[in-house]
Amino acid sequence: MTLVYFTLGVVFFLTLFFLIRSFLRVTLVTKYEHIDEVEEAATTVSMRLVSAIQAVMSCSVGFVTIYLTCDDVLYDVAPILIPYCSFGVPYMLYDIYAMLTTFQTQRSYRTGAFLPVFKAFLKKQWLLTFHHLAIVLVGFPIVVYFRNGKGDFFMGCLLLTELSTPFYNFRYILQKMQWYKPTLVLKSTILSSWCCFSSVNSAFPIHVFSLCKI
Repeated sequence: MTLVYFTLGVVFFLTLFFLIRSFLRVTLVTKYEHIDEVEEAATTVSMRLVSAIQAVMSCSVGFVTIYLTCDDVLYDVAPILIPYCSFGVPYMLYDIYAMLTTFQTQRSYRTGAFLPVFKAFLKKQWLLTFHHLAIVLVGFPIVVYFRNGKGDFFMGCLLLTELSTPFYNFRYILQKMQWYKPTLVLKSTILSSWCCFSSVNSAFPIHVFSLCKI
């Protein structure tokens, strides 16, 4: 079943990206003068929207996992966790593709050959690319195959670190859609900072408290 969920994840994220981009290519024509600008905006917003949707899904699964496993944080099992991890891990590979595609639409790289553009992309985004590949090649096998069904609660806490992602992406979406308003950007920045602090910085105390209950 892992392969089935993995395949569904690949199809879901790629299809969602292409559908949103196709829609935005039509709707953004009136907002930009040149077709290259439309392509850049449509690709960027599509990438950001898919990222936000993935983050909402991740946090939802995280909350459900924590709720189902809070009684025994070491041995309780959340049936939704492994299927979602198998479904969600292709997002990391998709996101590398989406980031590269967005990078290619930037003015400096629109007409360049693929290999120099790819090298420039890796030079600029090497850390995020490494992070995504590490999750796929190291993190995913550990979560699915080497935990022996233990610690679902802590995996749920880890998923909650995506809580700030929708608000972070919201700023870029506002800018590219030309809906930029200082008050909205300020609110999204405050919410992003608060969510990042509450999700990431609270994870360690939650883990310690949970382990003290064992």
